[in-house]
Amino acid sequence: ASHPSSLSRVLRDNKNFLQRRISRTSHSLMNTVDYQHHAKKRINVRDIKRLITRTSSESGAVEGNQGSKIMGVSTSSIFNSLKISSIFLLWYALNVVYNVYNKKALNALPLPWTMATAQLGIGFTYACIVWLSGLRKPPPRLSKKTLDVWTPIAAAHAIGQVCTVCALGASTVSFVHIIKALEPFFSALFSIFILGQRFAFPVYLSLVPVVGGVALACAKSLSFSWVSFLTAMTSNAAFALRAIFSKRAMEANDETKISAASLFGVVTGLAFAALLPITLFVEGPKLMPAWTAALETDTAQHLLFLTGVAGLFHYLNNEVMYLALDKVHPVTLAVGNTLKRVFILVASVIVFQTKLSLLSTIGASIAIPGTLVYSLTKNYYDAKAKEKKE
Repeated sequence: ASHPSSLSRVLRDNKNFLQRRISRTSHSLMNTVDYQHHAKKRINVRDIKRLITRTSSESGAVEGNQGSKIMGVSTSSIFNSLKISSIFLLWYALNVVYNVYNKKALNALPLPWTMATAQLGIGFTYACIVWLSGLRKPPPRLSKKTLDVWTPIAAAHAIGQVCTVCALGASTVSFVHIIKALEPFFSALFSIFILGQRFAFPVYLSLVPVVGGVALACAKSLSFSWVSFLTAMTSNAAFALRAIFSKRAMEANDETKISAASLFGVVTGLAFAALLPITLFVEGPKLMPAWTAALETDTAQHLLFLTGVAGLFHYLNNEVMYLALDKVHPVTLAVGNTLKRVFILVASVIVFQTKLSLLSTIGASIAIPGTLVYSLTKNYYDAKAKEKKE
């Protein structure tokens, strides 16, 4: 009788033990799940808070960079526009100063070959100072390969420089810069024969106002000179070739490739070396008599000052032009180059009291904006051609 009861008690005790065990396990599992759920919630909340904090800080940084706004435009954008405008104004100012002082120097000492060569020598001296000071990486040493690439550029630069100075010496600054508006015509022409590059028909058509405006301006110009016209046209051809050869050099992937500014320095030095012996032959015998005659109405210090300023500003205006190109799109630079000629024309009329005939004024008003139309048209079709290739 006692055995069944004992067995029953054991079974009951085991049942109670198992129930308690299951209850504890279930409670532990529930606590674990609940903890993980809450921990997950806490993690999510923490992540959200962190994201909000980071977004707020980034937003604050952006707002800090943008600064306050004026008329809906951020101050940083305004400052950037002012910086670019300052570069363009500096470019115009340097170019105007060069043209004014170059013409004054030629009026005092009418030796265009000597002036052109002296300006190249002064510019190359400046470039060497910049290289030696470490402000700019010096170019590689001359070799047969670099000379093969750089010599054509230097030759075109030398011819363009001496022809421009000869043109300015033979006529007025305003007349020469009207003729200089024809440079894109030569660029388009040489691109066909040298680069094998043909443009869309509207690009060539846009050159008609340029050619027509120049022809109109020359027809009744009060300061027309065949020497000035022919040398200015030759300088257009030379500078167009210089641009094409320079483009080839800057697109190379060997030791001949250097920065645009350094390339201009090297080309200036080579052009100076090429022009110096020719200048001594052409104007060497005339130098002392012309210098003596100039001293009758001027001082040596003033003559050297005019020559030095013209040479330095000739080089600096090209340096700033490269800086402008680095900051803006080529189309913007084309617009700026067109406006530059307007500044030079106005400055020359004011400084030298140059008189323009009505027909010359109309021709210039057609030719100079026509250069802008050509630049915009060419860039438009270049962009379309690039899109088709991509």
